[in-house]
Amino acid sequence: MQSNHFQLGKGWTAEFSARVSAQSVVAIYTVPWLGSMNTGLQKAVSTKLKVKLSIQDSIHTNRTIATLSAPANIQHVRISYDTRVALLNVSYTFGNQKVKAARQRRTAAEGERQRAN
Repeated sequence: MQSNHFQLGKGWTAEFSARVSAQSVVAIYTVPWLGSMNTGLQKAVSTKLKVKLSIQDSIHTNRTIATLSAPANIQHVRISYDTRVALLNVSYTFGNQKVKAARQRRTAAEGERQRAN
């Protein structure tokens, strides 16, 4: 899986991720390469409000294809369904973020590290 994020300026962010699986053999099934490409565009409207539009498997390459090879039986399986999905996410942060930072507690491991130094 490869993922990249790009800052475009003025609150805009782009995202690109891709996944590729090489050909594999599982027991008596042979599965060819599979992959998918996801893209997204996000706008920070304010410090508390963000809107993101993303598309999963935008070039429609994530398909189920397999070949079954048994001594007396050869089957080719192709399951086709649309894996392309468009998502619109809106996130809004409620409350004062400064109060949250003040409430954070130290863990026991952090306390030990402070005493050791």
